[in-house]
Amino acid sequence: MNNKRIMIFKLIQFSFLFVAAQIFIAACNNSSDSLSDSRQVDINAFRETTGDAKFIQFDKLRRDPTGTVCSWKGHPHFISENKIFSLDISKLRGERVNLPAKLNPIFLLQMSQDNKLIGISSKASGPTMFIEDGANWKEIPLPVKRNSDTYGIKIASKKNMACFLNTNFVYFWDGIKWMKRPFTLKNHFKEPGKVLIGDGNSIYTCGSGGDWGGGLGRFDTTTGAFEEIMKGEHGFIHDMAFDNSGKLWFVESMAHMDFLCGNLYSLEGRTPKLHCGVSNWGAEQDSSLGILKKPIQVNFSSDPLTFDSLNICKDGSVLIGTNLQGVFQYKNGKSKRLTPEWSTRSDISSAMLLNDTQVCFSAFPQGVAVVETK
Repeated sequence: MNNKRIMIFKLIQFSFLFVAAQIFIAACNNSSDSLSDSRQVDINAFRETTGDAKFIQFDKLRRDPTGTVCSWKGHPHFISENKIFSLDISKLRGERVNLPAKLNPIFLLQMSQDNKLIGISSKASGPTMFIEDGANWKEIPLPVKRNSDTYGIKIASKKNMACFLNTNFVYFWDGIKWMKRPFTLKNHFKEPGKVLIGDGNSIYTCGSGGDWGGGLGRFDTTTGAFEEIMKGEHGFIHDMAFDNSGKLWFVESMAHMDFLCGNLYSLEGRTPKLHCGVSNWGAEQDSSLGILKKPIQVNFSSDPLTFDSLNICKDGSVLIGTNLQGVFQYKNGKSKRLTPEWSTRSDISSAMLLNDTQVCFSAFPQGVAVVETK
């Protein structure tokens, strides 16, 4: 009799758990559908307000906030996480490029400083960095044991050198061996955003400490010393790149409540030089929050916004991707808007000039688009 009761109790218990699981799955599906619908509404609203912007069509591509438009082998491409797509601008199509099977599974993919494709493979034998080498691929095993050790990794490559930043160590490949240097970053560098190889024995990194912090720093690959070059005045250093002369350019960005800031700098020796920007945060206040009555504008005519990305063009000009007003170009001490004005929020994660009259950009969450310049 007791066994029968136990069986009945277990049956009731199982039925309850089964019903609860079905309810949970249905709720997740509804939530997912709702998120997808709201996201699609946002995408449609954006496309309705971007005027002549023409969007690239991809098959089964999840929109990615870190997606990058770039030039590879003389043609426009788009990198999304571990995939690369060739862009046919005339047909507005993006076709996936199949990389060699030996590189799979690819965990990370990006362009090097000398326009080669580089990335990280999560192989059973351990994580490996691969670098495009003509028609071949150079594979360099990383000096870490587990693929999980590559979480949050930042990589860079230039000529025969490579480096990556991971946890509390910076690793530098001199063409023969890896060198490992420990470091301790201050709070405003707690989330390194990018790493670049400079001339001589320098590795640069830009970092984020949240809404109110960030900075630009330099590692000495010989001594392992870390030098803080700049602490962000109003936000973190969002992106950086070298121009053809070897000069480092970087953007400072901050968005917190109603505070907005975007500034473009170059590094002159060890001194940051402000070229253009806009901010509504400062000492002159119209409320206790510290919002300026009139935004500070330096060679930049726009309402307050943030600078999310930069790209150095062949002519030495700098493209600036913003989170509210599209793409701007800075050249010879002046900045101008390249894209039409739009009212819907979008984060421009990257932009590139296709020619004198067209700019291609990647916007989250809307996608990749081409637009005639103003």
